[in-house]
Amino acid sequence: MADRRPNPLLSWLTYAVARTVMFFFSIPSWETADRLGTALGVLAYRLGIRRGVVMENLEFVFASEKTPPDRRKSPEELQRIARATYANFGRVVVNYLRIFKQDDRFWAERTRCKNPEVLREALKRGKGAMVLVAHMGGWEMGTGIAAHQDWPSHIIVKRIANPVLNDLVNKGRRFTGVNPIPAKDSRDAIVAALDRNEVICLVFDQSMTHRQGIYIDFFGRPATAIKSTAGIVRDTGTAILGGANRRIGPGRYELVFYPEIPWVHHEDFEKARLINTQNYSRFIERVILEKPEDWFWLHRRWKIRGGSDEAVEEYRRRVEELAAEGFDLAGT
Repeated sequence: MADRRPNPLLSWLTYAVARTVMFFFSIPSWETADRLGTALGVLAYRLGIRRGVVMENLEFVFASEKTPPDRRKSPEELQRIARATYANFGRVVVNYLRIFKQDDRFWAERTRCKNPEVLREALKRGKGAMVLVAHMGGWEMGTGIAAHQDWPSHIIVKRIANPVLNDLVNKGRRFTGVNPIPAKDSRDAIVAALDRNEVICLVFDQSMTHRQGIYIDFFGRPATAIKSTAGIVRDTGTAILGGANRRIGPGRYELVFYPEIPWVHHEDFEKARLINTQNYSRFIERVILEKPEDWFWLHRRWKIRGGSDEAVEEYRRRVEELAAEGFDLAGT
């Protein structure tokens, strides 16, 4: 088998380039950086980078035969959302490049938290809280906002293949007050944080491998979602809340908390896992529909990695069984 370890020289070269780019993007004001990010996103849109994926995703959710009448959008509206999506993504990229500019003054003057009482009430149980978020608005910036409200906060992250770049990004996360937890084999670290009555932010809108995921419905089409979350909630009794990070102005962001998503019990845990994971995904649908231009439509959300037709049929069979028991998991 070929050695797939990253080339050390290439890793350090990438690091040097990244730090140089970060230096230059750290110079402008937040307002100017916001405009630069918007311009970067507009350029990506005009170059057509993954535009086919974006339009396919938008058309499925807002203009397909399965789209409810009250959700349908015209081709012109879809193009507007697509352009705004790219602009938001450009700003996200620039925010990552300016992560070491996100000091205490930044969090105090440029961010705010809406409905913080939702999290405060959940933490009174002493079992921590998990906050479901999507790739929306400022993405990981919401976790930083939580951390600067004096809630010890962690975010589950995927490793970057380049180890030097991975360390740089995680150093930036820690600079913002957030502790990154590598997604692989993360259960023990998550449970330990919850035992300390801390906050776990979990990005819940990504496709998963067949081993890591469970089939759910996402806007009327089978997709995969993290299957371990429901088990952690059941075993720890932690509260699971919804969260969304919104851009409220140039270089200004707001973290919004939504009410707790209650646990739904079923004697068969695999069915309970499906019911509750579906409910978590319904929340993600809800926040996307509230402001679709904020979501990362460039992602192949419905890609099934490593699954099979038999697995999808098993999922559909289980949905039918639950429907007969009075649990409606039908698509929207």
